[in-house]
Amino acid sequence: MRPGPFILLCSTGLFAIFSSTISKSPILPLFATHLGADPSGVGVIASVSAFTGVVASIPAGMLSDKFGRERMLMFSVIVFSTAPFMYLMVTELWQLAAIRFYHGLATAIFIPVSMALVSDLFHKTRGEKIGWFSTSTLVGRFMAPIVGGIIIGIMVFNQELSYRIVYLVCGIAGITALIFALKLPDSNPPSPPFDKGGMGGFLGEEKRNPSWKETLRTFREVISSRGILITGIVEAAILFAYGTLETFLPLYSIKSGLSAYEVGIFLSAQVITLALTKPPIFDSDRHILA
Repeated sequence: MRPGPFILLCSTGLFAIFSSTISKSPILPLFATHLGADPSGVGVIASVSAFTGVVASIPAGMLSDKFGRERMLMFSVIVFSTAPFMYLMVTELWQLAAIRFYHGLATAIFIPVSMALVSDLFHKTRGEKIGWFSTSTLVGRFMAPIVGGIIIGIMVFNQELSYRIVYLVCGIAGITALIFALKLPDSNPPSPPFDKGGMGGFLGEEKRNPSWKETLRTFREVISSRGILITGIVEAAILFAYGTLETFLPLYSIKSGLSAYEVGIFLSAQVITLALTKPPIFDSDRHILA
């Protein structure tokens, strides 16, 4: 039986975020150090993909409003499926930084666009659907450090080979995400509007592309919203703390005599804490509609 669009979207999210996370946690600081980076260099390498997210996320959302969620989603998944194999050819730090910038485009585009797509498609149950979609991505983020740590721990006798195996697994996960994304049906086929279970988008609900003027006006309204700014600042503080630990905990732990597998467990535990800081939204639809 063919899985439904939402299952395909959640599966895409799980493997895409697994691929993104295993490319950096716990491997990235270890790989950068292996290439000769000092602690400040490791910090710079780790921040490159985050910088990509800062400069690309808002334009990605605006472009998805103009040209469609599916096109932007597919572009991000193509990056997820191609970037990992570039790590296999890295021999210099500048090459690693360049690939991290390219790879960062995938997450920068995928997260806001996929959330917007879920919101578009499931009007009546958007809170529940976004909750389940977020859970699927957190499962990928939780599994990745453990899998990466196990591989590095098993291959401790050959560090360089262990890094390449991790990025090979990263690439396989990216290709799997691409396969699921290719199975997603067109969300706006030429058919009469019809909504079944809140899935009007996949079944032909007519949508109008906003003009650039409308898009820019919406953007100004968003950035001037006090509630959104406060939420963004809190989210930034949480991710700053998480990013610092994700980058430097592996180096400190390995130096202290812990194995890469144990480091992976610690980082996965951080994901659980990160998940608990987010408010539950599974029942938000009931409160919104009340």
